Amino acid sequence: REAFLLSIPTTGIPGDSDFRIAGSYQSGSGAIDATDNMFVLALPEMAIVSKDDADSISYSNDTLRTSATSAGNTVTAVVKEEVLPFLEHAFASLPTDVRRIELRVTASAIHEDTKPNEKEVHLDVVVDRKVPLIGYILLVSGLVALSSVGVALDLQHGPSACMKTYWRFSATAVVFFFLSSKSFKREEFSKFSPMELFVWMPFAGINYSFMCTAFVVALDLTSLVNAFILSNLASLIIIGSKFALGVPVLLFEGLGALIGLFGAFICASASSGPDDQGGESNSRLVMVGNILAFLASVSTALYLTVAKKLRPKVDLFLFMFLLFSLASLFLLVFMKVSGEAFEFSFHPEIGTFGWMNPVFDRLPLELYMAIICNGVGTTGYIAIMKYFDPVVVTMVMLMEPIVASFIGAAVGVSTLPGWVTWAGDAVVAVGSIMVISSGSKKTESIDATEALHGMKREVEDLDGYSTKSPTPVSRKS
Repeated sequence: REAFLLSIPTTGIPGDSDFRIAGSYQSGSGAIDATDNMFVLALPEMAIVSKDDADSISYSNDTLRTSATSAGNTVTAVVKEEVLPFLEHAFASLPTDVRRIELRVTASAIHEDTKPNEKEVHLDVVVDRKVPLIGYILLVSGLVALSSVGVALDLQHGPSACMKTYWRFSATAVVFFFLSSKSFKREEFSKFSPMELFVWMPFAGINYSFMCTAFVVALDLTSLVNAFILSNLASLIIIGSKFALGVPVLLFEGLGALIGLFGAFICASASSGPDDQGGESNSRLVMVGNILAFLASVSTALYLTVAKKLRPKVDLFLFMFLLFSLASLFLLVFMKVSGEAFEFSFHPEIGTFGWMNPVFDRLPLELYMAIICNGVGTTGYIAIMKYFDPVVVTMVMLMEPIVASFIGAAVGVSTLPGWVTWAGDAVVAVGSIMVISSGSKKTESIDATEALHGMKREVEDLDGYSTKSPTPVSRKS
């Protein structure tokens, strides 16, 4: 986003408070000299608002708000006027989490002996952020929606786990194709750099596909405890990468991740029975299953990190369409390489379009997973990364089995867990709340000194060009 730093020369009497500008900060500290400048940070509105909408928008002095996009009155069809704009911009007009911006300017002498009157200006922009209520609503909605995926998959009978996952990906891609159809423009895709569009976007799709598939495959090769624990290490991987890169890690963030993982271990241990050892008779298969489960955690961390960087570039629904289209393509390649039987037909078990059959456990159930589980759940997780770091999303994902147990019991596909699992669930909840609370408020300090000097050089170059030009420079209002 563009912002403008205005340097306003002071013209009042030194020490007179009448010439101070409200909300601005003077260079240095103490009394203001007549030679000092006042600095004002201007943040223009980013969206164009119609007159009718502008009359209904209230502005607060202590809260920065972004303009809501007008629904548009140029189309005649009711569906195009009301339904599609609502769906297309359901997550696009999320309120900002910025609560206060403070401009701090200090000036110090460059050479006190040789050039005592010359000062070097240092500029810092301090931004206070606080997650709004809608962020928590999307977080809880996404948790509940994605927790029901397991129940929906259990209600599908016949196809393999990989085919069920492929159906879920392809059905979701079809839904997002219609929602993002207006964004299929050259201008929209040009917001991606070639590296982002042809390298990082497919990289995110591969990791999302692998994340959803590796856990299912690992369950057939190793024990439930190993598969569940090793596939939920994404939060620790993200925190460990922060340490390696020198990024500060908050105390509650790191401690909450460890507590949540310990609670997950309790839940997985309580869920495993004496015969829940999968392929432990074959140590090589067990090792492969453990590696796949761990790589699922790595893929989760990579997918969320890349998605947080790419998502603001384009329309949210276009991003989700690209993600699920690429994920379904990569999963289809995996099924071909692994030798799993499939065909391009409407066969109810091995057909790639089998989910379109008009029976309860095919088309209606796939639409539920596409619209609710992925449309609300996965899309909600991507949207809330406007407010939260990926580590928060990974901790919320750790709570999905807890919510899934209640949903499964409600629809009759599973029973409520025992007291040991309840204890583990409580530990997971405590760890997740610690991580979420650590990311709900944060303060960022941005060094804008180089930008200030660069702007000064641009102005000097412009002044030099205008003085040499014989044509007078026109100024538009």
